[in-house]
Amino acid sequence: MDSQTSTDIYFGSCVRCSEAVYGVGRACQAMGKQYHDTCFTCSACSQTLKGRPFYYMSGRIFCEDDFLGSRGSGLGPGIGLGQTLPCGVLSL
Repeated sequence: MDSQTSTDIYFGSCVRCSEAVYGVGRACQAMGKQYHDTCFTCSACSQTLKGRPFYYMSGRIFCEDDFLGSRGSGLGPGIGLGQTLPCGVLSL
């Protein structure tokens, strides 16, 4: 996904694309898993979710608009609101 430089920190593999996650500021952590910024997106509209509220239901991640239904009928109740954190902020 991202090109690696010798100073980049390895954070693990991206849950979505299975490629290595390198570098602070190009990845995020959600639900205890690492994602590339470009891989952490809404299952319904593909909007990037880094730093935004998201909902998890039946193995899928949704933006707040799609989950709560402002773009249609809504997806109904799920596990609830999640939070993304930039990689490098937490101790991994």
